[in-house]
Parts: sequence; structure tokens; C-alpha cells
Amino acid sequence: MVKRTRMTKWWWLGGTAALVLASAPAMADEEDTWTAGGKGAATALVNVLYIPAKLVYATTGGVVGGLAYALTAGDQEVAETVWEPSVGGNYIMTTDQLFPPSYGGPVESEAAPPPDRVADTEPESQWPE
Repeated sequence: MVKRTRMTKWWWLGGTAALVLASAPAMADEEDTWTAGGKGAATALVNVLYIPAKLVYATTGGVVGGLAYALTAGDQEVAETVWEPSVGGNYIMTTDQLFPPSYGGPVESEAAPPPDRVADTEPESQWPE
């Protein structure tokens, strides 16, 4: 029975050491995970205030643009100068908007698309003859 206790102790010690060594490379990514989680939480909190404010702004802009359209006897250009900034734009803030990537590298959405194999070949004719 004494040997069994010592053997169990060594198994626990070996298992714990294996877990620590196996998780060592993952510890470097833990900071990135917490950073991304914090940025996501901050974005969610900002959206709690931004979304209702944007909806009020867009609704007000829609009404004012409609009044401008009516008061100018149907001049759509005047109404669009009110509608475009108020009704257009983003209704939800994203993490990239709040925390832009560092300078020097392309944003993931602005990265060059992979070359298209179809576009590289020239079609003989668009229409059959």
C-alpha cells in the first residue's frame, strides 16, 4: 500500500508537469485572447449607446429631409444633403472602427484579393457569332 501511494504521487507529479509543458506555447496567445475579449466587450458597450443615438439621428434626419423636400417644392438635391449623412453610414460600430489596426499593414478587409484565375484568361468573344 505504501508503494501505491508513492506511485500515485509520481503519476500526479508527471501529469501536472506534462500539462504545464503542453500549455506553455498557449500561454503566449492568452494575452491576445484577453485583449480581443476586452475589445469586443468595449465595442458592445459602445453599441449600447451608439445604436439608439444613430436611430434617433437617422429618424430626425429623415423627417427634416422630408420637410426640406416639401419646402423646396420637390428639390431632391436639398433633401439628399440632409438624408445622406443622417440616414446613411453605419448603424453598428465594429471593433476595427474603435480599435484600428496598427499602421504599416493592410486592414484585413482592404487586403488585396487573391488572383482570380478566370480574370487572368482573356475570353475569345463575349457574344457568340
